[in-house]
Amino acid sequence: MAIHRGYVPLIICAHIISLRCEHEQSASHTGDHYGIVHYGTDPSGLSETAKSPIRLNPDHSSTVFRVRIDGLQPRTTYYYTVDSIETNGKGDGVRSAVKHFTTR
Repeated sequence: MAIHRGYVPLIICAHIISLRCEHEQSASHTGDHYGIVHYGTDPSGLSETAKSPIRLNPDHSSTVFRVRIDGLQPRTTYYYTVDSIETNGKGDGVRSAVKHFTTR
């Protein structure tokens, strides 16, 4: 099941990013994936990575997942992109545009 329509940020609070990803419905590609957030303070150098396991359901066209990011500095703007990989490390081929948030 490939992510193909992109990612929509839902909530960014504290150090957790919640996202909704839209994916193809296909019974042959269900299972475990990881939601990946690439982030950093330079939009052209997203050198940090956080990931969280997700499970795609073929009966639903979208999945909400949360990725926890630890060690963020206060009053700092972070830039990020989101994508996902299968448990075998193969990417789904879709990455979000660069977005940003600022910590308090």
